[in-house]
Amino acid sequence: MTEHSTELTLNRRTVLKAAGATAGVSALQVGTASAATDNAVDDQFDLSGTEPIEAIVVFDSRDAMSRLPADLDLQAGLHEYEVLPMSYTALTPDQIRTVADWEAVRRVEKAVELDLYNDDSRAATGVEAVQNELGYDGSSVDAVVIDSGFSGPHPDFEGRLESNWQWVDNPLGTHDADWVNLGPDADTDDLGHGTHCAGIVGGDGADSDGQYRGMAPGARISVYSTNETQYLPYVVGAWDHVLARADDPDDDFDPDVISNSYGVARDARYNPNDPVNVASWEAFSRGIVPVFAAGNDGSGTGRAHPRRGARDQLRPQEGAS
Repeated sequence: MTEHSTELTLNRRTVLKAAGATAGVSALQVGTASAATDNAVDDQFDLSGTEPIEAIVVFDSRDAMSRLPADLDLQAGLHEYEVLPMSYTALTPDQIRTVADWEAVRRVEKAVELDLYNDDSRAATGVEAVQNELGYDGSSVDAVVIDSGFSGPHPDFEGRLESNWQWVDNPLGTHDADWVNLGPDADTDDLGHGTHCAGIVGGDGADSDGQYRGMAPGARISVYSTNETQYLPYVVGAWDHVLARADDPDDDFDPDVISNSYGVARDARYNPNDPVNVASWEAFSRGIVPVFAAGNDGSGTGRAHPRRGARDQLRPQEGAS
């Protein structure tokens, strides 16, 4: 691994203060007491029952994670991520309320299936000019794609698919889950979306005479399969594994960018304590650029309508002065 030379002048408190100013909400203080319990609990939980619900608990620090198995009777197992200060488990509604009230807990997020995003990209980004006029093709860049996996072998990635990762075993089962690199010839993509997105990022167009060349056809690609449903605990696990590799001096894969074509907002206001937001901040603090799909999921706030781009939305409507 090559150490990133990027020096970041921003800190989490600075970013949260700016976010609070633009969104009209108070900035959250990180490293002190967490937000009130109501803000710490994901509103997607149905807390009216008694059965355990799968969840991710986001802590202020990794040291605080030990309290979860020490203080609670966890009925369905526990998975502690390697780098991120998060634990994946199943909690009863009463346990969710209890954990959310702990001072060191920033968020209790329901484990859900995320929505996949997908749209055309070369024309929208103007990448032809970048590649043809500036001669930039992403050579020397290591890129990560977190999605539904990769269907190999594929001629567009000859010699450049650095790794093809899949999580093996149930994280809450009797065996510890582990990421296994199945190599460029393995098919880890049950959906096809991940292979498509990897092509957008780094396919060289060999199989289409250049028609479907990606953004960075010279980059090395590492792909993570979070299974067909984009299950949140697996998504967080992929981020965690990327960060572990980035921190490993013996790993020669040095991620520069992490590409994500799924949605995590779920019609909710941005919350810096949500698991993927915490993970993307940890990547950013290491000099890794997190990239997310702009969205093609409607025309509401924070979204882009699939049939109307930003330029169309700025045009005056018929009858407007």
